Amino acid sequence: MTLPNARVYADRGHGPRRSRAFIAVVETGSFLSAATSLNVARATLRRRVDALEARAGVPLLERSARGVVVTEAGALLATRGRHVLQEASS
Repeated sequence: MTLPNARVYADRGHGPRRSRAFIAVVETGSFLSAATSLNVARATLRRRVDALEARAGVPLLERSARGVVVTEAGALLATRGRHVLQEASS
């Protein structure tokens, strides 16, 4: 499997927002719960995650009526994103 590099998170200053959005969806398992935890509209959160997914070039989440399931690439990117955010806050 091809996983995009860390540049996925460094797109014109929007990377941290996309990273936090994606990681929140991964951790909560749903867009609604993640949007609530981040205090943003669900549509805004979806756009951020969709943009990250488009930039990555691979599916990161499998969406269903019951929520989301993280793909293998999504799990790897979430791990990398957590590290990037930790380094940025240090």
